[in-house]
Amino acid sequence: MLEGFKPIELMTGSPVLSVTNNGLSFNKNVINKMGRPEYIRFMINTESKQLAIQKVEEYDNASVPFIRKNVDNKNGIRYNNRDLENTIATLMEWDLSTKTYRIDGIYQEDDNAM
Repeated sequence: MLEGFKPIELMTGSPVLSVTNNGLSFNKNVINKMGRPEYIRFMINTESKQLAIQKVEEYDNASVPFIRKNVDNKNGIRYNNRDLENTIATLMEWDLSTKTYRIDGIYQEDDNAM
């Protein structure tokens, strides 16, 4: 009777990326929705002003570590990369020195991307 059904992992809140002058923070819902990927790649669409992260294998040319084994990531992940912060701030015309920006994520299961 339940053929074709998959369990749904219920979470409170939505997947969120916070962008500040001190880095990018992905909340635990991003991590869980993406299946706790060890490696991701960042992608940007300058025309639509969108940022995406996609689960990839370590050998992907653009891969960066995301979930580190033996590290407690239950509250999320902080990613510090000044170039990425500046790229996002410039694209969005944001002032990271005085404000924090919160971006709700949408998980794309077919692409394993947020």
